[in-house]
Amino acid sequence: MSLIGRLIAYAGMGLAITTAAGITAVLIAEKAVPPDFRKKVLCAAGLVDLAGTTCLSEQMADHQQKLDQEMAQLRQQNDAKVQSANDARDLAVQSLAGNMRFDEGPSVAGMTIVVGTSYKDHAARTGLIRSICWGTRDRGGLDPRVTLAQMGPDGIPVQASVDTFGMSVLGVDLSDIEAARAECPWPSVS
Repeated sequence: MSLIGRLIAYAGMGLAITTAAGITAVLIAEKAVPPDFRKKVLCAAGLVDLAGTTCLSEQMADHQQKLDQEMAQLRQQNDAKVQSANDARDLAVQSLAGNMRFDEGPSVAGMTIVVGTSYKDHAARTGLIRSICWGTRDRGGLDPRVTLAQMGPDGIPVQASVDTFGMSVLGVDLSDIEAARAECPWPSVS
């Protein structure tokens, strides 16, 4: 027998012995390792189909727990948004419910200058919500007015646009409007 033939024979015998040892090791391991361990290893490896229904149930429970946590976070965020919207609505309702404080300024070009202010605490005049400055003229029951400017909680007045119709109803011109804006009796913001 040639050298190559002997090498092939030895290789074949080595392969047969290795295969027999592997099969023996698997059979021994199968008997020594509890069946749940095999299923847990398959489940941990992501082989749910081979691991069985227990693995699928556990994964579904894990996913449900994560979904429940996400839903709880979304509910908290939503509750905070709803509370913020309710607070804004309550402030708007307060300011529209006749809870406005009025301060009268001087007369400019026949107009009376008035500022109406809504506060969070009307009695203490604190927590300014909004102030509006108007120019108005007494016309025997029909008192036309135009909004001259508005001021928010930041205390910065912002001019309102006054059109030519509004000026003609009051009988004033643009320079009168500018002079009236300068006399708005704005509340102090603290």
